[in-house]
Amino acid sequence: MKTLFRFVTAAVLGLMMSVAGAQALISNLGSVTDGDYGGAPDSADQVRTGAVSMNVTAVRVVWAGLGSTPGVNRVGFYTDNGGIPSTTQVGTFFTNPAVTTVGTITYTGSATLLPNTTYWMVVDIIDDSEVAYTFTNSVVVDPSTQGATMPPLSAYGDNVTGSWDGTDTADLKFEVIGTAGLTANQSVPVMPVAASALLALLMFGAARSRIQRKD
Repeated sequence: MKTLFRFVTAAVLGLMMSVAGAQALISNLGSVTDGDYGGAPDSADQVRTGAVSMNVTAVRVVWAGLGSTPGVNRVGFYTDNGGIPSTTQVGTFFTNPAVTTVGTITYTGSATLLPNTTYWMVVDIIDDSEVAYTFTNSVVVDPSTQGATMPPLSAYGDNVTGSWDGTDTADLKFEVIGTAGLTANQSVPVMPVAASALLALLMFGAARSRIQRKD
């Protein structure tokens, strides 16, 4: 009984940690960089969720070119407006206090994306730096998203005014990090709750067994 209890305890704790933790949900960071994307001044790329929601906690962006005076940029998610980003933001801005440098920068924030919905990951650029882009988009999608995609469509324009000058089939290089199937207000997934209940039952059974042996 003691050996079984230890085994189940370890398995349950491992399950809770793996399910609850944030992870890369969709990414094309492994794609070849074909150049740096000149926004006007901002750049954006489409993301479409799968059959479950995505609770995004971070976005990693690859920068390929710097403005004359690198500054602090940010990222946000916006709804779709007929094939370009709308002015309706979802969640908070994703930020990083570090000055933009060539390479990958992680921006943290919070946004809950609804199932089977098209959104835009918008890079709000204040310093004329340029995000890396790829025409050979190699996308890795976590199975937990149940079908999320990164369509080959980007946009360039002004995020503040909502005026987007055009679109392109090149994709920005970025990665979306978070959890799938949860909302921002859910801190514990359904599976770990069930696992915790099982663990509690096992603890009760172990305690009862000790009491019976004393009798």
